[in-house]
Amino acid sequence: MRKHSLLSLMLVVAVMALGVVFSPTQAEEDPLQEEVLSTPGETLEQSLAKAQAAATRSQMNVTVSAVGFDIPAGSEAEKYLQSTAQAGRGSYFPAKDARQLAAALGAAASGQTAATPSALVVGRKVVNDKLQGEADHFPQTNELACFWEFKGMPQKTQVNCVWKRDGQEYGRRQQEVGPGNGWSWFAIRTTAAAGFPVGKWSVEIQSGSGVLARKNFTIGVPAG
Repeated sequence: MRKHSLLSLMLVVAVMALGVVFSPTQAEEDPLQEEVLSTPGETLEQSLAKAQAAATRSQMNVTVSAVGFDIPAGSEAEKYLQSTAQAGRGSYFPAKDARQLAAALGAAASGQTAATPSALVVGRKVVNDKLQGEADHFPQTNELACFWEFKGMPQKTQVNCVWKRDGQEYGRRQQEVGPGNGWSWFAIRTTAAAGFPVGKWSVEIQSGSGVLARKNFTIGVPAG
């Protein structure tokens, strides 16, 4: 495992404590309290065991949220943190840089909830708010569209739909979504006679707290 990944995992263990907030029941008058659920040298499994034990013995409503800093999307580490947050009735907040980390820590510590993305699908175009030509591979196309359904958006949020080819940004669109549940779609077009260039493509829905959804697809025959 790379050195920076190990440091990231160590940081995740530390910041998880910031996302563990004990919310008093209506019958209690005490202010919000926090309990540190991890100490240096502990594994993620040991920290999770502490969180579960604290939830069991507490008479308060316990919410566990996790912040993942520089954790690869879809990795075992991210899946573990997502499972931890789900078990603790909290949210998982990803962060890739200092700005996103500050926003994620603030959201976790204040008890905010993260949006829960549903399916993000890609097709050729949208007609009457319905995606047409859904696929994971396109031999050739001059139009692309994606349809995204979101759940639990805590507030109105500016999101960016970022299209990438071979890992490099190709284009983006911005839109305000939320709060609550809903859906949105984004489209791009090209006037090139050959259509969009061939390659490995992806589309991401991004907000200030990180990537909310991602879909990979291909156009033509990827080089190499």
